[in-house]
Amino acid sequence: MIVNEIQGLLDNCIAKLHSLDDRNHSIENVRIKLKEFIAIVLSSSDSRIKQLDDLQLELDSFGTDYRLLSYQIAIYDLYLDNFLKINGQLLPEAIDNYVKEDFSRALKIAKSEDLKKLSVQDPRFLCYLEVLSFQRFPLGNQDVTIAGFPRSLLRRQSISGVLDFTKTLLKCRGNSPLFELHFNPHRLRKFNPEGWKDVLRQAAELLLVRTDIKGVFGAAWFLTQRCLRYLQN
Repeated sequence: MIVNEIQGLLDNCIAKLHSLDDRNHSIENVRIKLKEFIAIVLSSSDSRIKQLDDLQLELDSFGTDYRLLSYQIAIYDLYLDNFLKINGQLLPEAIDNYVKEDFSRALKIAKSEDLKKLSVQDPRFLCYLEVLSFQRFPLGNQDVTIAGFPRSLLRRQSISGVLDFTKTLLKCRGNSPLFELHFNPHRLRKFNPEGWKDVLRQAAELLLVRTDIKGVFGAAWFLTQRCLRYLQN
């Protein structure tokens, strides 16, 4: 059974940490640090990237093996905590399948022991941690994360744009919680008119399940390209 296999991998990582023979490498200290790490990953703070870089530098100060084992434990812990809870999320069938695919991809990265992939510099690693935490949901060529309208959107608007944006905020009764669209590089083949119809349909189905979410928004350079006019339509 896959859960037993992952538990074995987790126990092996913990044993390796103990073999490093340093009080800084105790599993208790690691889990305290990983709890802080996951909280930063899931936050929407403007300083999120800097905080993650600083934390990774701290992990690397104990040696790259320490960082590697810590990130493996983070993935295995989240997998064991949440894999059996996927069905309980009552997700639409297509999204449920995508989530399970990404759970498997996260395991593949952990098993690879590749320090370039197990790094906060690799956005895929952070994305998988969000999926494993049910804070990111794949919808085909896009993912959605739980967020709010970023303040930076206002700075890019004309006066009329600010007025329209304000009307939207009033209609939504605030700027959060919302689903924010993000490009998904794993499903690039679905970046076409039919794929986008699937994204919008699945987003609507997800909103029916997540009644606490007020809507969906996205901001990306490709949304205004003439060659992709169908997106605006």
